Amino acid sequence: MYCPNCGAKLDTPNQETCRYCGADLKLPAEASQTQISVEKETTTRKYSKTCFTVALTSFILALGTTIVGLAFYLSLRAAYHSIFGMMRYGSTIFPSWNVLPTQTAVRYLHVIGTWIIILSLIGFSLASISLILRKKAVSYDSMNRLVKIGLVFGILGIISAIIGIIIGVILYDAMPFHSNMKIFL
Repeated sequence: MYCPNCGAKLDTPNQETCRYCGADLKLPAEASQTQISVEKETTTRKYSKTCFTVALTSFILALGTTIVGLAFYLSLRAAYHSIFGMMRYGSTIFPSWNVLPTQTAVRYLHVIGTWIIILSLIGFSLASISLILRKKAVSYDSMNRLVKIGLVFGILGIISAIIGIIIGVILYDAMPFHSNMKIFL
């Protein structure tokens, strides 16, 4: 800090008078309150934006992996029913699944299931972090709109991540149970 009167460098930040020119360096009560409220607003804005961004990211990641996993599960289920003549199935996006699993199909589903589990766990972690950040943001300002929206996205992110993890586990174990009709009915 520098003296506002002569520009000399101050020895300590809490110095009351300048040792070079003798100027009074005490802040008036209003100025210190303004400085505190500006610092509080900046901190609140930082936590609320971070909370919202992390929560939205977790929700998008978890929802995306859940949708992809569900699409793979439904294609596997449709292929299974198609094999037994229950419905006609032909897909250009998803592979053709057989009743008797091949090694390639098993590895393919293990990789897909593993990635869906990993991405869902990342989404779950981000949602948990956003809820922790929300607590800090609420301690500064409980009426912040971004914090409230972040809470909603954080909770939806956790729910989507849990569903994604379940779907990932089902896909990872789908081929060994492929001949067992209970999982696909």
